Amino acid sequence: MATKTAKGKITGLLALTCEGAVALNVGDPVMVSAAYTVILCDGTKPCLGNVSVANVKRGTDGQYPVVNPGGDVTVEALGLYVRTVSSGGIIGAGAQVGYGAGGILVVAGAGVSTVGIALMPATAAGQLIDVLFK
Repeated sequence: MATKTAKGKITGLLALTCEGAVALNVGDPVMVSAAYTVILCDGTKPCLGNVSVANVKRGTDGQYPVVNPGGDVTVEALGLYVRTVSSGGIIGAGAQVGYGAGGILVVAGAGVSTVGIALMPATAAGQLIDVLFK
């Protein structure tokens, strides 16, 4: 599918609202650093997506845009859906996750195929966390 406008786009991406832990601009690639919090991708975790709405605000002198670290950003994320699931153990925010033995959600790795990215951390088994399924 295409558009006839300059830089026009039609996406099938999910728009996720997250907190930007740092100043983020439109187009910046981001990864999850804490529960629904994103930072610039640095290769240590999977990329969640790209910023489509930056974290900016109007300054006290009326100036716009002024960067707003900690403000909300919209991230266009490639994925199918977000679902709350029970963790099978410790899972870090931003980790690639999959289903292990018995259908338990665990960190992806040897013998466990990736099904998504943890949007929240789990500090023990049985905790409910949100996962972006891909």
